[in-house]
Amino acid sequence: MQWSTPEVKQLNKELIRKEMQSSGECTKAKIARKTSLSIVTCNTLLNEMLEEKEIVPADEGEIRSGRPGRPASQYVYNVDYLHVLGIYVDTDASDFKIEYVVADAFGREKLHEKKYEKSVDYEYIEAVIEKVTQEDPLVKGISFGVPGVIDDGVVEDCEIESLKGVDIKGRIKEKFAIEAEVRNDMDFISYGIYSREKLKGDLATIFFPSEGNNCVGAGFIIDGKVINGFSHYSGELSYVAEAFGLSRQRQEEMMRDRSEFCSLVFKMVMTVIGTVDPEKIVLMGNNISSEERIKVWTMCRDVVSEKHIPDISIDNNVEVNYLKGLVRISLNKLQFPISVAL
Repeated sequence: MQWSTPEVKQLNKELIRKEMQSSGECTKAKIARKTSLSIVTCNTLLNEMLEEKEIVPADEGEIRSGRPGRPASQYVYNVDYLHVLGIYVDTDASDFKIEYVVADAFGREKLHEKKYEKSVDYEYIEAVIEKVTQEDPLVKGISFGVPGVIDDGVVEDCEIESLKGVDIKGRIKEKFAIEAEVRNDMDFISYGIYSREKLKGDLATIFFPSEGNNCVGAGFIIDGKVINGFSHYSGELSYVAEAFGLSRQRQEEMMRDRSEFCSLVFKMVMTVIGTVDPEKIVLMGNNISSEERIKVWTMCRDVVSEKHIPDISIDNNVEVNYLKGLVRISLNKLQFPISVAL
């Protein structure tokens, strides 16, 4: 790949940013050594980052090492250089759930709120964003999750009728002059798991709803990148089941009947194994148990050899993973737009 001069500069900044976030206090010499950048390049970029207050002097620019001579200046990454807002809406029985979090540049929570409403539309969401950004002007990135099909920030299909057809990304940018990352809920949940567990291999997450008219959905992380597919329809596994004779109503019946639930899980897992072939599959939702996981694994072994069966685990921390994914994707988009694929 041929890099332009601005791209090379941005990539070098990302190397410095990553090193400073992971190492804490650093001298210019240490940063140059760790990143393999020249002292001249480090000096230039660090001076820019100092001027922008992205990094700040540690202990007023000097530490006392106990060694003779003047100690080298050390720098730390400014955790409040920027903040991000992650927000999602979902259906919850007869109500709508709105949950959001504000995090600093390291992904640590500054604010976390959850609300339940009888109705929700874009204007409600915009009001939440306006309140948060007025109270915290450091918010430079927004990520928004919704249970539906998203194409370039536009909600094409959604369980929340009032959001269908809304260009959420465009309207947020127009109103707040902030770039928003708008995606399907499973994209964020899967990326949250991928980030929390610091995975390197490919991941598939399959969610089985326990109530309502929600459908089986999945999210895929391949080579560290969220996979949406050609028309952003990737992960809509309920349609695969429907194509093979399991109507939506029948799928809901199987999710309610524990004697049939494992059969549905098995079919969805085998679909993922036969198409994506990930290193790890995470099952979520519908109170799936360890015993059921083992049963599903055994059913898979009856079809394919063990070497083709990925690590299958359970993680029902849906909210935790959702919020982690919202924050991490937003931060990566702002801080590592070149080196981290999304």
